[in-house]
Amino acid sequence: MVAPYLNAVFDGTTKAWFSVVTEAELWAGIRSPDERTKYEALFALMKRINVTKDIARHAGSYFGKYRHQGLFLPDALIAASALISKKTLLTRNSKHFRWVQDDFKVEFYTL
Repeated sequence: MVAPYLNAVFDGTTKAWFSVVTEAELWAGIRSPDERTKYEALFALMKRINVTKDIARHAGSYFGKYRHQGLFLPDALIAASALISKKTLLTRNSKHFRWVQDDFKVEFYTL
């Protein structure tokens, strides 16, 4: 479940980061001003990981290697962001991130 992770971020007992690609993906799905407000509150408690040259190049390598298995470029960018920043990737998307989980720590969760 993701609730314990989010609660720890909200109460300040853990630090969290997010990729700008994740931010774009979430913003694409916003359906109401309420949702926007919730995401803005969450992101305000976290640090943003911007796409750097190293992240872009690692993402390109991941995408080139795994696109035929179903990895999409945005997910390759998110994976490379976790790898380069040495952060754990927390995701529900086991389908797209299973190929990279040997390169860095990936934790899969359910809602």
